[in-house]
Amino acid sequence: MIQALQEAWSRLVAVSRRTRLDRDFDNELAAHVDLLTERNQRRGLSHTEARRQPILQVGGLNAARDLHRDSRGMPRAERVIYAWREAWRSVWSAKAPTLLAATALAVGLWIGDGDLQRRQRTE
Repeated sequence: MIQALQEAWSRLVAVSRRTRLDRDFDNELAAHVDLLTERNQRRGLSHTEARRQPILQVGGLNAARDLHRDSRGMPRAERVIYAWREAWRSVWSAKAPTLLAATALAVGLWIGDGDLQRRQRTE
């Protein structure tokens, strides 16, 4: 029980310190790739091939970053927050279509409600 609470707390803290943790991981990953690149160059590979090999071993830099971010944070909650943020941005940037859709919805509900009230009075 205590271990689960500690893990939840550390994930919550990781979400709030995401930028710093991402920067730290990027630095660590770059240092790791540089060390392996140097080792591969000493083995006789060209610079591009020597750099490509450690990146392939990790599975790609972006994939490694995403895996690290998902393992330390709260990926489901972050995705929901991101989706809401993007939805709000799209609604805010497209004011005219949003206003038109909201008005059409309101008029449709108003007409439907009036029709329902008329039917109830005649019964």
